[in-house]
Amino acid sequence: MPAGHGPCSRTRELFARPFRKKGYIPLTTYLRTYKIGDYVDIKVNGTVHKGMPHKFYHDRTGHVWNVGNRIIKNRIHVRVEHLQPSRCTEEFQLRKKKRFPKEELLKGSHFCLPLTKGIKALH
Repeated sequence: MPAGHGPCSRTRELFARPFRKKGYIPLTTYLRTYKIGDYVDIKVNGTVHKGMPHKFYHDRTGHVWNVGNRIIKNRIHVRVEHLQPSRCTEEFQLRKKKRFPKEELLKGSHFCLPLTKGIKALH
């Protein structure tokens, strides 16, 4: 009999849990909050069948676009068990902090910079 071509075909190793990571799902996956625009990595958790994305989207990076039940073409709905925060913007954030250190100093201080005159104290 030939092999099937269903949505979960050939995913025995792809959806398997790693070594020593089997068992219950940690609570941090459920308690983590995602905001619209956050980058997330889609890592399919084989123990949870509800809300499982297609095998094509496994190990892909995307961004959160909706918190609701709308269906729009070319956008997928995934449960939080299959998501984890992406680290793709960490390097950019570090370069941004090195490049603009003055802005961080002004955020924490009690001074404002008016457009026409010098620095004045807020208090």
